[in-house]
Amino acid sequence: MRSLSIVALCLIVAQAYAIDFEEISQCVRERIGRQIDNLGDEVDGRLKKLAEDGNETAKRIRTEFKQKVKEFRRSASAPIDEARQQFDDCVEQADGFFKKAGCAIDAGKTLVDVVIPAAKQSAKEFTETIKEIAAEFGKEQRSGLDDMADLGRDFAKQALTSVKECVGL
Repeated sequence: MRSLSIVALCLIVAQAYAIDFEEISQCVRERIGRQIDNLGDEVDGRLKKLAEDGNETAKRIRTEFKQKVKEFRRSASAPIDEARQQFDDCVEQADGFFKKAGCAIDAGKTLVDVVIPAAKQSAKEFTETIKEIAAEFGKEQRSGLDDMADLGRDFAKQALTSVKECVGL
């Protein structure tokens, strides 16, 4: 029984060491990048049409929206990079196999406990930005912006699903 426990522990440690932060980070960047590009194109296209019609509010909001897109990209992958740095620091300071294994296990917990909530928060903030854009225009001026809040909510759900899939949940 003791041998079985040791084998099980070794398998857990091996699995924990298999956490590939670079792959996870790349996965999140690519998936969310595609999703945000699609949403950004949709929102920007609507704002562009209004801006070309001379709507100054649309011009200003379009510029602000592009900045929010950049901020969201950074905020989506920053927690993963921070988790990676914590893991590297822990392993560097750990002495012994089991302490290093503990670092890997803690890193896995960090991915679940920090990255997922951070992704939720980022998606929520981005959705709020889209809602603000829609609200900025009066009902009579929305010109197809009515469903933007729905687009934002759908995006938030898709982004969260992507992060979970990249992390392996």
